[in-house]
Amino acid sequence: MSIDSDKILELAKKLEDAVREKGFYTANIIDELHASENAHSRILRMLLAYKGKDRNNPYPLLNSFLDIEKIKKVINGLDFSNLQITNESGRIDLLIERPGDFAIIVENKVMDACDQDRQIERYINFVSARGIDKKSIYVIYLTFDGSKSISEYSLTPEAKTALDIIGDNSGRFIALNYRDDVLKWLDSQELNRFSDEHLLNSAITQYTDYLKGMCGIRNNELDKFKKDLIMEEGKINNLKNCQAYIDSVNNLSETLYNIREDMIQEIANKNIIIPLKTYLEKLGDHKDDYKLIDNETEFHYDNIVISIKLPQTDKSRFKLETYNHHVDSGIANYSENLEDNERINNIHVRWKEYKSSPWWPAWKSWLPLMRVDTPEFWHEVESGDFLVKFKAEFKSLISNITSCHDLSI
Repeated sequence: MSIDSDKILELAKKLEDAVREKGFYTANIIDELHASENAHSRILRMLLAYKGKDRNNPYPLLNSFLDIEKIKKVINGLDFSNLQITNESGRIDLLIERPGDFAIIVENKVMDACDQDRQIERYINFVSARGIDKKSIYVIYLTFDGSKSISEYSLTPEAKTALDIIGDNSGRFIALNYRDDVLKWLDSQELNRFSDEHLLNSAITQYTDYLKGMCGIRNNELDKFKKDLIMEEGKINNLKNCQAYIDSVNNLSETLYNIREDMIQEIANKNIIIPLKTYLEKLGDHKDDYKLIDNETEFHYDNIVISIKLPQTDKSRFKLETYNHHVDSGIANYSENLEDNERINNIHVRWKEYKSSPWWPAWKSWLPLMRVDTPEFWHEVESGDFLVKFKAEFKSLISNITSCHDLSI
């Protein structure tokens, strides 16, 4: 049994019209402005730094945050007078400290960013140098959904010793995630709204809604409305009928995906590959100094990779790729020898506008953040605006390489 494509499209149109008429409207400012990892850290700082009027509980949101089960097993009994709560102090995403007493380091990986070499060790040393005993330093490693684990090159043996991590005992290291921990905490704050703090209440509501959108659990009421309408209009009253719709929709979707993929290849070839190859041929002392590597370059609706050969090295590339649907670019290493990569990294860490990791000695995210999997992004590609930005990033980065011999191994 199959469902006619016209019937599927008609049902989709009815659903769209009904949702519009019903008025399920999502108005979230963060959705429109987008939030990088730094923005998430700034939002958390704003909330945790709120000082209430109760002298016995001067930081109500911070106290409730530290009451999250995973945290309170490790952190308790601290004195919250004279706190300092900052972003980017010593490059730490979020630092909660009582000078000379204790510090809580929050490393925010909500966008799944790569760990950096000796990252946690360096943060611990930074805080320790400010007069805080290492035994009073705590680390919260905050990920999106808990699926990302911290790497050994970030949480080094030295960092583990400082945090009393021994075997299965995590010491003063706490793995936390937005989906299971932070979102539940924020939901509980929405139920206990702060009187007379209208902007704070609004901020909590907006951020909670935004995170629910990230986790795909926003608008449960809308989901029920759509299910009821589809079952009624499509006369879906048994499993066989439901599966017939699924099979037919999948067949239609597969055809549309293939059409879209063909369009993407045509757009990329015309507006990136051909003009970029022409541009690269004119750079350097020789024609092939900079060359697009075809078998490492690919274009899809939700993912793009552009890889460019650099002069006098087979171990490094200029590379652009999408990460969590956003654009990153920089120098990528291809040596399987981590010591080689670390040596190359030492050359590039002086570039302050770039981040660094073992296989990416110099990289950064494009700002403002733009999602690749949107028609707006591919319109930028068609208009030529993307290629203009790409050339500017490429030119800016390679101008920092004083000698391409620096990259050779």
